[in-house]
Amino acid sequence: MNRQSNSQKQFKVQNYISSSCKEQKMYARKFSMKISYLLKKILLRQCMSSKLSIISHGSNLRVKGKK
Repeated sequence: MNRQSNSQKQFKVQNYISSSCKEQKMYARKFSMKISYLLKKILLRQCMSSKLSIISHGSNLRVKGKK
């Protein structure tokens, strides 16, 4: 008796989880494009700024790195 009710609870929980997962996947698909675009933008900015700082500071960064 107790085992049966437990399995029913688990089934309900699994159903809920699977449905929420489907919804999350839908949202993820919608937002993944925006997020990846923003991440690329941010990474490009960081890359550009780091390149600029390396070019402008050049030898200073290398000396700091050795210390």
